[in-house]
Amino acid sequence: MLLVALEQYTNQKQKNAATFTTMNNLFSKFGLRNVINEKAISNNITDKQFTNWYKYLMQQVIGYKVEKLDILFSKYTWSGGLQRIGQPEKLSFIVD
Repeated sequence: MLLVALEQYTNQKQKNAATFTTMNNLFSKFGLRNVINEKAISNNITDKQFTNWYKYLMQQVIGYKVEKLDILFSKYTWSGGLQRIGQPEKLSFIVD
């Protein structure tokens, strides 16, 4: 659950843009391009709001208060065994 939340949040901006483009194209076919606005159909949560929510979620899962939150992300490959690709990177949208 903790990993899925991070993954979904990182993809939301791309999904928001794609959804708006699709909806805008659809509304344009009916001459209603000016009716739709991006904020109305997008998830506009800020990085700080997500961080606060994620800290709360983490506290519920692990049962301890989370004072400071830094999350490192690493890519891996399987080539005769699990091997990390490159160095871990701190997720920039976690603002604590």
